[in-house]
Amino acid sequence: MIIVMDIALPGISGIVAMKAILAKHPEVKVLALSNYSGQSLIQSIQDAGGVGYVRKKRAFDELIPAIRQVSTGHRSFG
Repeated sequence: MIIVMDIALPGISGIVAMKAILAKHPEVKVLALSNYSGQSLIQSIQDAGGVGYVRKKRAFDELIPAIRQVSTGHRSFG
């Protein structure tokens, strides 16, 4: 199962939510979406167990390829 998740969630950090999901379901792959970018955000996603990241403004072109990539066991932080 792949979850595509916005990092900016109301009431909870997407990073915190990602950690909670993966603690209960480590077999799930989480692909993060965000308007924000930067190495510190990508590092936070990786540290939380996320397998990929797509910027929202690039989602039209990059989301489906990223989902395909993580579904085959690879990471997608392009």
